[in-house]
Amino acid sequence: MKLAEKLFANRPTLIMLGRIASSSLSLINAPLIARALGPDGRGETAAAIAAFFLIPILLSIGVPLEVRRLAARVAFGPVVRCARLIALCAFPFALLLGLALDKLFFDSLEGTEHAILVAGVAMAPLMISWMCDESVLIANERFRAVALLQLTQPLVNTVLIVIGTLGGQLTVTWVMLANLGGLVATAMVGWVSVRVAIFGPFYPLRGLIRGSIPFAGSSIAEAVSNRIDQIIVLPLIGSFNSGLYAVAVTICTIPIGLAHALGAGEFRGIASIAPEHRKSAQQRALRSSVAVGAIFCLALAAASPLIVSVLFGDKFDGAVTSIWILLCGSVFMIGNYVGSMALVAGGLGLRMTSSQVVGAVIGLISLFILGPLWGANGASAAAVIGYLTTHALLAFAVGGNPRDFLPKPSDFTRALRVLFRTPATGNKRVKSETTGEEARHETP
Repeated sequence: MKLAEKLFANRPTLIMLGRIASSSLSLINAPLIARALGPDGRGETAAAIAAFFLIPILLSIGVPLEVRRLAARVAFGPVVRCARLIALCAFPFALLLGLALDKLFFDSLEGTEHAILVAGVAMAPLMISWMCDESVLIANERFRAVALLQLTQPLVNTVLIVIGTLGGQLTVTWVMLANLGGLVATAMVGWVSVRVAIFGPFYPLRGLIRGSIPFAGSSIAEAVSNRIDQIIVLPLIGSFNSGLYAVAVTICTIPIGLAHALGAGEFRGIASIAPEHRKSAQQRALRSSVAVGAIFCLALAAASPLIVSVLFGDKFDGAVTSIWILLCGSVFMIGNYVGSMALVAGGLGLRMTSSQVVGAVIGLISLFILGPLWGANGASAAAVIGYLTTHALLAFAVGGNPRDFLPKPSDFTRALRVLFRTPATGNKRVKSETTGEEARHETP
């Protein structure tokens, strides 16, 4: 028991390890899908899965980030009830968007695949719900629970993909259903981790939505920069190049676990620090994330040719160059996530939103220009341009001289300290200022 407690101590590194484990699982199921369906089928399934994740982020209108901010200050029960009600109200909009996406981008699907696509997009309320649950867990520094929540979807998905492979049933339909199975399981884990009774006090609906608006644009920008490209590239560069790009994205999103761990580790400290010291703390967070991200991505770039060869086979050799290009953007992707969370913690949601929106738009414009010219490599280069633009704007939003954001060797060691920090937690009964309801918080 003591050994397990040491290995799985409640530290931000658990989020990183969970994300790395998730990415490792994707390196199991992605090759199985790629070998069974080929580049064309891989491109179709990547686009469908991107739609399943894109629509909930769009419809969440920034609510998960506002839930995170509030959960660090007041009892989370009323806030979570209100957030789950908002998630439920998103269903009809998700259904309509699913029908529209099917008509616009998924002509290549066949038969029941269209119905599964629409149904999967319509399940957006489930993902919005667990995104809010994740925010509560991060705000209360329950890193073990966060890691479990983030690991559930890829674990369930991989198990179902392996079953489909062994049974000879691995089709586009099976892959889509496996992903949706993981989404449902994740929502259930979220409900169990953040236990809030259905009936009880509600945080003011208008207040939650009003507080979420500054973060809404950020949610849209995050969806655009991280997901929508995999939908657009299908008709833009063809299913073959989309398959190569999907493999590049699979590998180059492995560092996102590092970003989530650093962002969670920095959030509460920046939120609670005195305003006059907040800017320097945000600058350090941005520098540290880029410093450790560059080392991580460099190691991944060195290993990527072997990873592609062993896991995906000769058909996907063309993805290696795309991976190298996209990994340059992954360094800034890490910094962008941590920088965004630093601005949220400081109550600067509008600055974060404008930075991400402009970066996402620049990335999309670049995609339409470079994608048709250079295929998967062009799509990767467009993503890098978008990430770099966002990073520059986030640094400007924090404020300071350009040299304040140049990483130093000490920033790397600081990032390691953040990752391996163990919060001094204890159970405390906290009353909400708005409702008087008591809720269990883990406080540092």
